[in-house]
Amino acid sequence: MHFLIIDDDFLARSGVVRTLETLSPGATVREAETLQDAFHMLEQAPAVDLVFLDLNLHHTQGIDTLVQFRGWCEARDMEPRTVVLSGAADNNLQLLNDVLANHGTGFIIKGTKAKVFESALTITIEGGIYIPEEFLKIGGKDPAPPKETLNLTPREKEVAALLIQGRTYKGIASELQKRHKQSVSDKTVRTHVGNIAWKLGVTASAKAGVMAEIARRGLKFD
Repeated sequence: MHFLIIDDDFLARSGVVRTLETLSPGATVREAETLQDAFHMLEQAPAVDLVFLDLNLHHTQGIDTLVQFRGWCEARDMEPRTVVLSGAADNNLQLLNDVLANHGTGFIIKGTKAKVFESALTITIEGGIYIPEEFLKIGGKDPAPPKETLNLTPREKEVAALLIQGRTYKGIASELQKRHKQSVSDKTVRTHVGNIAWKLGVTASAKAGVMAEIARRGLKFD
């Protein structure tokens, strides 16, 4: 796998690097202190599977950091999974919703206990979504309900699988068109996400709520 860590805190970066090298031996791990450094690296070597992004860098702060990074990638037809590394002062429910709504695929709090941090990275590397348990009550539900897909159709499972990769509605529509050789619109994808939300019992913002519910249930999609 190819990882990219974007964080201006050397010690924080080093901790992520060490854990990734332990969990994924042989992986390529690159480090950047700023978005501009990251953009330069990706221009030189665009292959990246998973990005760990601190929202508060030297020249960018908060959700705008994720928006800028995703915008740069999407303009170049790149859609790496992007997991936010959040400092303790950033940890609020609105920020989590903003991250998920802007195609983030996880939310890991810095400074968590080593075992929790390792578990978070393991879930992320395996293609799942990690959200701290204290944030998993977005819909007012208790955490960890049964691990079931609630009769999602094959197409809904496809959409869900692409959604947790951090794909935009446009990106999901494009991928479905390639796979099935038929026209698929952004509106159709939004309808599928709405149906998934209904089947999962999500009443919050459809995309963010679905992502959180998938994390809560520990769902995986082949």
